[in-house]
Parts: sequence; structure tokens; C-alpha cells
Amino acid sequence: MTLIRKMFTAGRCAKTRAIIGLLLVCASPSRIIAANFDEAVSGDISNDRLAPTVVALAAGSNFVQGHFGQSPVPNVRDLDYFTVTVPAGHRLDAIVLTSLVAGGANAFLGVQVGPVMTMASTSVDPSPLLGWTHTYTNQIGTNLLPAMAITGPLAAGSYTFWSQETDTSAVWTYGYNFQVSALAVAPPASVPVPTWALMVLAAALVGTALTMGSPFFRRTESLRAPPS
Repeated sequence: MTLIRKMFTAGRCAKTRAIIGLLLVCASPSRIIAANFDEAVSGDISNDRLAPTVVALAAGSNFVQGHFGQSPVPNVRDLDYFTVTVPAGHRLDAIVLTSLVAGGANAFLGVQVGPVMTMASTSVDPSPLLGWTHTYTNQIGTNLLPAMAITGPLAAGSYTFWSQETDTSAVWTYGYNFQVSALAVAPPASVPVPTWALMVLAAALVGTALTMGSPFFRRTESLRAPPS
């Protein structure tokens, strides 16, 4: 029986450790892979700024990987436009550059609020953009939001991104990790006690106090007391 008890206890401990480990992983949103859009597997990301590829985000890490630079048409840039949707009750905490193989020109990432990119690729006016930055290999592993002059996380909604490399001599690659977390749920508000209920409670307390102070109550208590 002792051996069986030890085996049962060990089994329970192992299950407990496994459950705790699973909970710890789930508690860290950045370690949960919510979505993975790989252009090599999922198909070409749209080069039409008015009809971008849609990527639905969820809590955790959402990976978008693609290629830019040289397109099938000679001397034409491969522009990538994709729209990400941050669900209600969530926020976009970071856009981490996970990989970058770029040419000798400028790799670029810009974002505009909404489901389309209204800024043309030939425009020199960046005012429609919420933010933008050139990307470099020394930024790999870092959050690009500050480099894009965006402070704080992005709220729920749609955001259209424009990713490109102006060097069209070859096909170059990039990777981003859109890290999303759920907003903390506020505790339910306390229900106020109606005034009439407080008055009833006060009257009951006063009545109890008056009863306990009456000669009848003291006489009753003395009768209940055991003889000395």
C-alpha cells in the first residue's frame, strides 16, 4: 500500500507540474502563437494599396513574413500591403522585426489607420500615415513602434501596413511579429444599498439596543443565569 500511495502521489505531482507549466505559458501572451501568415505558404501579399491582404490578429504573437524588392515584372518594385485587425478588448503592444534580408536601398514600413492605404507609393507627402520607418538589420528583435514615432500601444481597430524595399535587383525578405494582448477586465462596480434599506437596518439595530436595555430583558437574562 505504501508503494501504491507513493506512486499515486508522484503521479498527482507530475500532473500538477504539467498544469502549472501550461498555465504559465498561457499567462504570457507574447509566447502564444495566435496567427502565422507566411507569404511563401499563404500566397502573395497584395500589391494593391486599395485592396490589401487582411490578417486577423488575436492575443499573442502574430507573425507576418513576406518578400519584397524584385517582382515578377522587371524593374518594378514588389510592394506589400496588408491590413491587420486588432480585435475589440485588445491592443497591439509591439511590432517586432523578426527577420530582414534587404538590399542596398531602403527597406520601409509604414502604417495608416483604416482598411486601405490612401498614400500612393510615388507620393512624397507622409501626412496620411500614422507612422513610418526605414528598417535595418540592427533593428531585428526590437519593437518598431517607437522608430515609427508611435507612442504607446495601438487600440482595437484596423491598420493598413505598407512594406517595401526599393532595391529591385533581387528578392528580399522580412518578418514581423505583431504582439497583441487582452485588456484587463475591470472588477464589477459595487451595488449601492438603497437608503430605505439602511433606514430599516438602523431601526432594527435601535430596537435591539432598546430591548437589551429594558428591565424586562435584564430580568429575563438574570433568570437564565445559573445559580451561584
